[in-house]
Amino acid sequence: HPNQVTVASGFDVELRLDGVPFAHMPFVIYEPTQSEDDMRRVFVTDDQGRAHLTFDHAGTYLVVVRYRPQASPSEGVAVLSYSTSLTFGVYQTANSASP
Repeated sequence: HPNQVTVASGFDVELRLDGVPFAHMPFVIYEPTQSEDDMRRVFVTDDQGRAHLTFDHAGTYLVVVRYRPQASPSEGVAVLSYSTSLTFGVYQTANSASP
């Protein structure tokens, strides 16, 4: 649950597209001061669309995933783009008052 993420526990995610696990999909974790071009924290889902995120310190984080499949000719564009993001706090301990 996103409001219970701690440095020690990390965060388990499961990525799905149209209800199906999205295997081998990369996504990026950012901190507030990072540029969107900073790709140091990339995680990739496993065969079941799952990944375990780890954190070195408490703080606010943004997870971003973008999927760009080829579009069909009838859609009038070359590619489609699906993006999802989640912002959450990581706490030092479970009893911390703030990230």
